[in-house]
Amino acid sequence: MGEKEEAAPVLLQCLESGRVDVICSILSQMKAQTDFHAQVDKLCCKEGTLLHKAVDLDAADSVASLLSGGVNPCVQNSQGKTAYQCCKSEAVRLSFVREALQSINMDK
Repeated sequence: MGEKEEAAPVLLQCLESGRVDVICSILSQMKAQTDFHAQVDKLCCKEGTLLHKAVDLDAADSVASLLSGGVNPCVQNSQGKTAYQCCKSEAVRLSFVREALQSINMDK
């Protein structure tokens, strides 16, 4: 994915089709780009961010992939809610908790 190419539309398509492998690959390639957070944390759909969309789809694996790939879980949608606050299922909530615990563990 080139530096000028918009990532959000491609990642949205991957979320909708359940392509967690492609999500991981794209995020890994983008990580070094200076505009990484501007691209992956922006409001890009009616739900909000890519993470909000994954939560709306109730896709725990996609949520985990986005979080481990570096997206910001604190971004709020147009209703002022974070993706975690929009969770409908325990499985998706657990994805947030697991990723948070792994992140804390890696900091040690």
